Amino acid sequence: MKGLTTGEMLDRLFIGDVATNQDNVTVFYNDKGDLQTSRPDTEAVERYEFSLKDVAKDKWDITHSFVTFQEAMQAFEDNKTVIFHLHEDSLYTFNPQDGGRFKDLSNDSIELRELIVGRWIIVNRARE
Repeated sequence: MKGLTTGEMLDRLFIGDVATNQDNVTVFYNDKGDLQTSRPDTEAVERYEFSLKDVAKDKWDITHSFVTFQEAMQAFEDNKTVIFHLHEDSLYTFNPQDGGRFKDLSNDSIELRELIVGRWIIVNRARE
């Protein structure tokens, strides 16, 4: 995902993903779900704290950490939310607490093959 505002980046960044802005500032969530950063001018990893004024004009690119269909289904069975990432504008979220409804997939004529070879994200991978 390219050219996201800071708010969009925070909404779409998951554990295992990495976001980079135009100044090569990199942010990611650690295993506890805390937002961390590594800046180009230092090798230290630290908590990412910012003011909205400072990041208002930033544009972010996200590199997702995708998993296989099998890994996503195991995570879903383990009561974790998963997302099917068809393409940038088509994300399908399945939350076990909501019954994991797959009805949107049938409404959009997505084939079984697309699910099996598709890109999946485990939302709450390590936030337990």
